[in-house]
Amino acid sequence: MSGYIRREDRLFDPTTGALVGYIDANGNEQLGGAVSGAGIPVGLSPALIAGRAITGQLPNGMFIGMLGDSSHVSYAAAYDASPVQILSSRSYVAGNILDTLGNQITAMSWVNAWPCSNGDIVAYGTCSGAQGAGVTTGASYLFRMKQNTNAVGSVNSMGSDANYSNKQAILDLGRIGGTQGPAGIRALTSRSFLEATILGAKVYLFAEYNVASGRVSGSTNDQVRLWKSTDLGATWTALLTFNTSGHQVSHIHSVVQDPYSKWIYVMFGDIGAENGVLAWDGVSAAPAANTALASFSATPGWRVVSGSELNRFTDLCFGPLGLYTIPDADSETFDTTTTAFVGVTVPRTLDYVASHSPVARVAAIPPIINYRDVNNKWGMVSSFFTTGAAESYIHFWLQDDANGLLPWRLSNKIKLYSSGTGYPLNLFMGTDGYLYMASSSTAGLYFNSAQSARSTLRIAVTGPSSSTAVFDAG
Repeated sequence: MSGYIRREDRLFDPTTGALVGYIDANGNEQLGGAVSGAGIPVGLSPALIAGRAITGQLPNGMFIGMLGDSSHVSYAAAYDASPVQILSSRSYVAGNILDTLGNQITAMSWVNAWPCSNGDIVAYGTCSGAQGAGVTTGASYLFRMKQNTNAVGSVNSMGSDANYSNKQAILDLGRIGGTQGPAGIRALTSRSFLEATILGAKVYLFAEYNVASGRVSGSTNDQVRLWKSTDLGATWTALLTFNTSGHQVSHIHSVVQDPYSKWIYVMFGDIGAENGVLAWDGVSAAPAANTALASFSATPGWRVVSGSELNRFTDLCFGPLGLYTIPDADSETFDTTTTAFVGVTVPRTLDYVASHSPVARVAAIPPIINYRDVNNKWGMVSSFFTTGAAESYIHFWLQDDANGLLPWRLSNKIKLYSSGTGYPLNLFMGTDGYLYMASSSTAGLYFNSAQSARSTLRIAVTGPSSSTAVFDAG
């Protein structure tokens, strides 16, 4: 043995921690150049499914999403099977869809839907068109649904009541007291909703992503909250509240749970002191409303790292030793105190963020959503697209160290046909072994030149490749 540290199929210098080599197929130590890209276990091979936004899969294997049009949340036995509409159309039944106070919503466009372990579906939509009293056009809501094979109009299958029948939303996003919040307080991606397991019980969390217009710092339209439900979504309370007295954060990017420690991680952006990650043990009381991010560490059961572009994340991968990802920096020039086009690792204590290698990044194509192989053999980060990017692609980066210590490889570019900022709705692995990434016109992301209102990338996990693959659906 040479004295180098072996970690899976990599060799590290015991003094500096630097990656210096790898273990070849015969178990021999090899130093030097073959490290770059060596051992990458997978490549990605996408195909396009037009007309469907596949957002998740129920425990019974049914695929869910907007599988035909944005007026319905539907389910199907296979990714390409005929969808069955859940009773959630904009022309629902007499009385239509209601907000949590019973006000009528006359038209709803569904944006995202999440499968729950008990077979429920939590769906998020935005009301469109003229609305009645108490409902703000463009406001967003969460609903709770059951898989239902009844014909439209026969039996209700969504609501906040025990029978899923009262047609009411379970959460009005942005509402303060009796006033519905404005358009622009919504979900970002599938990582805005989390079904966590805390002390053996199911807890739902929802993170508000506030991009409302007319925000007044610390006042009008500025509120941001992390919501919590302990009764499977029937009722909600604010776990964290910001910006109702002074201004602390812009919005919440995501909320995820560490499969090792079971701690909850909440990510914020997008500028200066508003960039940060909170960690919560799941049981300790939260600090007072409107506490600055940097002050959370003074409260037992909470940890924080914040304050620079290196602390700005939209998702995390979890390894045995800690957390890893790529920062959500739009450009390298935005914050002159950091170099943010890098791979980073973070201890679970959030004591620091360590950068270890450059990432092949393009300005205005920042990371947004991650996936980590359940066998801990590889991790992936995907991007979204913002106006002003030098190329019309979203990017995928891969790496194969269980703790994220290797350089990220730009594995795939996906051609876009979007005129402005757009983002994917989700990224998940189906029981068929394929990765799914959906988008829709409401998310502003188009994967083909016909600009399908809903589409999904069905991505095969294939053999490794040393080059960056480009996919153009045409």
